[in-house]
Amino acid sequence: YAIGSPDGSTSTTITGLTGTTATSNTLGNVTSNTTNYEYSAAVAAMSAASALTGNTLRFSGTGATTIIDGTSNITLNGLMNAGSGALLIQGGAAAGGIKIGANNELVITGNGQLTTISTTVIADGAGGPGSVTFSSAGALTGAGSGLNLQAVNTFSGGFTLNSGTVFVGNNQALGTG
Repeated sequence: YAIGSPDGSTSTTITGLTGTTATSNTLGNVTSNTTNYEYSAAVAAMSAASALTGNTLRFSGTGATTIIDGTSNITLNGLMNAGSGALLIQGGAAAGGIKIGANNELVITGNGQLTTISTTVIADGAGGPGSVTFSSAGALTGAGSGLNLQAVNTFSGGFTLNSGTVFVGNNQALGTG
């Protein structure tokens, strides 16, 4: 969000994320790296061999599982759990089910609900070493909130925790950098 010019002489209106509704059950229309997408229900499986891309993917449902086909990936700059329940993301290509977008930073945010990225590898994108940043609002309630990283992730630009709780399932869950 921009609040104004660096010197404070110009004000700017702050607006919330507006997004295009992602195709139900497949996310098939997530095709523009400058567009924010929103979905609110489970994704049974992305289409095989899909290479989807978006600026930000925002989940706003009550809890769901998103399955990335074993030969597919999605490239993102942001992943938001704005829903009222847990979000589980699993599957995807071994070389990276989630690839870090052109900004070379994947920002993952939550609202106090748990986001688990289980068997989905987070990998550097085409732009080189990418980093992951996590922030979560809301009260910490132990294992029911925060970010749970379970895969052997290969992103190499480092991991930053701004706020919240991160659970790691192995010694490479936080990448290699």
